Amino acid sequence: FASLAMAGTLCVAGAVVANNVAFATGADQTAAKPAPWSDAGKKLKGKITINKWKYEGENIKNTPVNGAKFKVTKVTKIGANNVDVTTYAGWEDIAKQVTKLNTNDESGVTLAANGTEKEIKNGKAEFTDLDLGLYKVEESFVPNGYSSDVKPFYMTVPQIDEVNGGGAKFVYEVSANPKNKDVSGNITKAVDDTKKFVGAGDTIAYTISAAVNKSKPTSGNLKETDIQGYTVFDDAPTDAFETIDESVVKTVKFGSSNLSKTTDYTVEKTTDKTQAKKLADGYTRISVKFTSEGLKKIVGVLNTDADPSKPSKVVVSLEFKIKDNRDKNNNQKKDVTSVVNKSGFTNGHGDNENPGDPVVPGEGTPGSVAKTEFGYLQVNKVNASDNAKKLANAEFKLFAEQDKANACAKGLAEGKAIANVTECASASTFNGKTNKNGEFDTSYKAKAGTAIYLVETKAPEGYALSDTPKAITITANQTHTETFENVPTSDHDWFNLPKTGAAGVIIFALAGMCLVAVGMFIFLRNRKKDEEQQAA
Repeated sequence: FASLAMAGTLCVAGAVVANNVAFATGADQTAAKPAPWSDAGKKLKGKITINKWKYEGENIKNTPVNGAKFKVTKVTKIGANNVDVTTYAGWEDIAKQVTKLNTNDESGVTLAANGTEKEIKNGKAEFTDLDLGLYKVEESFVPNGYSSDVKPFYMTVPQIDEVNGGGAKFVYEVSANPKNKDVSGNITKAVDDTKKFVGAGDTIAYTISAAVNKSKPTSGNLKETDIQGYTVFDDAPTDAFETIDESVVKTVKFGSSNLSKTTDYTVEKTTDKTQAKKLADGYTRISVKFTSEGLKKIVGVLNTDADPSKPSKVVVSLEFKIKDNRDKNNNQKKDVTSVVNKSGFTNGHGDNENPGDPVVPGEGTPGSVAKTEFGYLQVNKVNASDNAKKLANAEFKLFAEQDKANACAKGLAEGKAIANVTECASASTFNGKTNKNGEFDTSYKAKAGTAIYLVETKAPEGYALSDTPKAITITANQTHTETFENVPTSDHDWFNLPKTGAAGVIIFALAGMCLVAVGMFIFLRNRKKDEEQQAA
C-alpha cells in the first residue's frame, strides 16, 4: 500500500498547505466501501460537503458563516495525462502532482467546461451525485466582512484514509472545513476633532484607519503579490458636500511612513455602481489604490512590525466642504441633516485568490462609519427695552471653541477692529447679518448636539455691542431661534433728561429778565425825581 499511502497525501498535504482549510471524512460509513478501481467501486457516486466557519482559532469551529459560495470543478487532465481514479495507475499519477497542486501551481491542469456552484446555507453546501475523480474547490464569493484568504484546493472522490492498525479505507463522502476571518472590524472611520468646524461652508475632516487583510506568515515574508488589489475607499454622501473629487484626499500613511501620490498610490472617483460594488444610492466613492511600489512599502512594514498581532495600518486623511443646499427663499433642496460617511476596503489577494466583493461595514459595526447631525440656527434680534422692536444690520460670527469666542467678543467690546483681534480669525466661514425683521435672510445649517458660540461683531446703529457670546446647542433636523438683545444708547429708547431750551429754564430766564426790567424802571424813576428836586 505504499502507493496508496502516497495517494492519500493529496488531502493530508492539502490540509497543511491550503490556507484555513481542514479536511475530514463524511458521515459514519461503517460498511467498508470497495476500491474505486474495482468493478463495484467504479459504479459508485460521491459527495463533497463544504462546512464554512468563522476563523476563531486553529481548532475552533463554533460560528458557521453563511452567504459564501463555492465552486467544484472536475479536473480532466494534468499535462498530457487524463485523470482517471478508476485505475490504480491513475492514483499513482495523481500522487505525483500533490506538491504542485498544494502550492497552487496549476500549470498543465485542464478543468471540465462547467463546474457546480453552491451557496453556503446553514453553514454548509453539499455537492452530491458526483462522478469519481479529482476536483478543484474554490471560494467563488466571499461574504461581506470576511477575508478572502481561502485559496483553491483539491479533493479526490473517494478519499483514501488510513485505518488504525494498518491498511486503507475508501471514503466516498468527504468534507472540508474552510474558515474565513471576520475583517469587518479592520477599518474605522471618524471625524477628526482636531480640525474644528461649525456648519455649512466649513471644512469637515475625516480619518480612515484600515488594517491589511493579511499578515506576515509564520514562515517567510509577505510579498506585494499577496495583497494585489488592496484598496481603501471613502463613500461620501453626494448631496452633503460641495465638492467630492480626488482633491479631498489630503494624506496617506502606512504606519509612521508617508506615502506619495502617483508613486505609491492613485486616487479615483466614481458614482458608477457597476464599477464600485456595494456603493449605496446617493453616494460617491473615492478610492485610494496602491501601486506595486506602494504595496512593497506596505509589506515591508508588515514584515518588520514588532508585534504582528498589532499590525501597522493605512491612515487616510480627507477633507470636505459642508454644503447647505438651501435656496434664497430658505427652501430645502435635498438637504442633508444627517451625514453618514462610510468607508471600506477591497481585500488584497494572491494570484489564485478571489478577493470577493469590497468590505463596506454598516452602522452596526462600531467605529466603521462617521455620522454627523446638523440642524439650523436663526436669531431674533431685538431692542432690550422693547422686544417687539426688531433690529436690522447686526452682524455675527460663529465659533466651535468657547475660549476663542470669548476672546473675540472681549477684544471687540474694547473697541478693537475685528482684524486686530487674533482669536476672531478662528471663526467659521459664517457671516450673519440681520434684516429688518431682526433675522438672518436664511437660517444657517450648523452641527447639532454640541455647543457652538454666537458672537456679535457689529451692533445696529444706536445700540451697544454685546460682549457676551451665546452658547447654543442645536437639535438635529430642527431650527433653533436664539433671541439676542441689544442695549440702546442714551438717544434711543432711554431715560428722558432735561435739555437746553426746556420749559423750566425759560421760566427762570423770563423771571430774571423781569426783575432786571423792574429794577431798571425803579432806578430811572428815582433818578428823575432827584433831578427835579435839584432843579427846583
